[in-house]
Amino acid sequence: MNKHIFYMAAGNSRRFGENKLLYPWNGKPLFTYGLQCLQKVVQKRDDCTLTIVTQYEEIVHYAKEHSIKVVISPDSVKGMSYSMKAAIKSLIECEKDDFLMFQVADQPFLTCETICKLLDSVNKNTETASIVCNGQPGNPTIFSVSLIPELLNLTGDEGGRTVIRNHICKYVEIQDEKELFDVDTKEFFCLDVCKNSNQN
Repeated sequence: MNKHIFYMAAGNSRRFGENKLLYPWNGKPLFTYGLQCLQKVVQKRDDCTLTIVTQYEEIVHYAKEHSIKVVISPDSVKGMSYSMKAAIKSLIECEKDDFLMFQVADQPFLTCETICKLLDSVNKNTETASIVCNGQPGNPTIFSVSLIPELLNLTGDEGGRTVIRNHICKYVEIQDEKELFDVDTKEFFCLDVCKNSNQN
């Protein structure tokens, strides 16, 4: 039972005004926080693979420098569904009891502990899984490979939640709602809480 993790670093940052994933925070581009957390997780486990999905040359360069598999997805400009399709189509092989995990690249407070908790929550009977805090679901999300046909049928800016609504979802409760926070505006970079945060 393998988990194929896709780091979705291909968004268009329309509300941000420029590429937020490359925007520096505390000396590092925003996208590196979640990615470095996933690298730590994958290094400690033998049941996971890690792939970056992006349309940006800078992130492709980072992936190659750090020996991380990367999928270039120029069609991501058309919406989230195109990024997910590029990710799925990059799978060379998978078994019927494998899972796909999708993690967006603008959640700098997500911890390795939470990721592992979600990965460990799935079993052969799981259809989908997601983290949740105080009733609010968030990323990352996990899907059984049996749902690949439905994921490939997504269109435009539809994401995995469209598929989750049609299936039983195993929700993994977390305690710190900050982990669900995703960056949408430049105001984030001025928050005191960000300057004092501790990353796993």
